[in-house]
Amino acid sequence: MRTIKEIAPDTPIEIVPGITSYQAAAAAAGEILAEAEESFTLISGARCSSAITLI
Repeated sequence: MRTIKEIAPDTPIEIVPGITSYQAAAAAAGEILAEAEESFTLISGARCSSAITLI
């Protein structure tokens, strides 16, 4: 959020407690992440991306 305010200070930012950016993006795009008995796992690639393996 700090970076956005530095780059584009006039951009409105809304904070919704309990909702992550990927959940908000999926909802805004009308996409379903998982439904019914499906599972959804998000793994960050920010650190040790070489250690991530296909599950």
